[in-house]
Amino acid sequence: MRLIAVLLSLWLNRFPDRLDGFRNVAYVRGYLQWMRRQLSRVRIWDGLGGLVLVLAPIGIVVLLVQLAAGDWLLGLGELVLGTLALLFAFGPSRVDDHLERFVTAWRAGDLEQAREQAAWLAERKGDDMPDHALPGLALEGVFVRAHERLFGPVFWLAVLGPVGPVLFRLGHLCREFAAQHANAGPGFSGAVETFNWLTAWLPARGAALSFALVGRFVESFHGWNAARGFFSESQRAVLIGAGMGALGLPVSREDVDILEDTLREARSLIIRSAMIWIALIALLTLTGWLR
Repeated sequence: MRLIAVLLSLWLNRFPDRLDGFRNVAYVRGYLQWMRRQLSRVRIWDGLGGLVLVLAPIGIVVLLVQLAAGDWLLGLGELVLGTLALLFAFGPSRVDDHLERFVTAWRAGDLEQAREQAAWLAERKGDDMPDHALPGLALEGVFVRAHERLFGPVFWLAVLGPVGPVLFRLGHLCREFAAQHANAGPGFSGAVETFNWLTAWLPARGAALSFALVGRFVESFHGWNAARGFFSESQRAVLIGAGMGALGLPVSREDVDILEDTLREARSLIIRSAMIWIALIALLTLTGWLR
């Protein structure tokens, strides 16, 4: 059923306009604001305890529903829950759409729009980036967002069921909340970073390995190692280094001109990598390791 949930959610994700109402995260931000106010009164918010109390109620509810309804109608309940969990974890809008907007804006010379789309893709501020570096920033983002919006959620669905992608997505929403609110507190921000590092460690490396398998294998591992000197965040280094290497590109953006064809090739690389993941999940399902 988890394999079918992956395939069904990927197909449904092709229609973001019909799903973004369901995937609107404004209510999650409201929930985080409310929890911050309540937990700050008892001085629990700013630390690991705050993060646990934020994630636990939602995680427990999803897990209880998963356990209660998972076997409903020969597994149909888990199929529905898994599909909904993945659609939530994939997030509003699609990476492909942002990439197309960037390419269109870059081709038209609309640098403001191109900068906005590149910054969204890379989850970084693009204000301090020179114009010629924007395609490289967008290329970084393709690999980072592919992990956040595809490989990470699918990995945790396979391992934990529907509760996995829900908690994975909530971790990223907590990080966005901490980045946007100065009063979130350093303790809470640190706990969120640790949680996201832990939940990203395995799927990020699985994604990097799949990049190598469908791209240039040796260059991908060289890029994986070389990226540690360019990126302070280990997961970004793994994803970007392996992805750039798989395309036969150096990790340093200054050493190469990123063209429109390169961005589309990166998208194709990710699609081929996703096919490997689907094939692996199918194999594990057939052998009885997954249900």
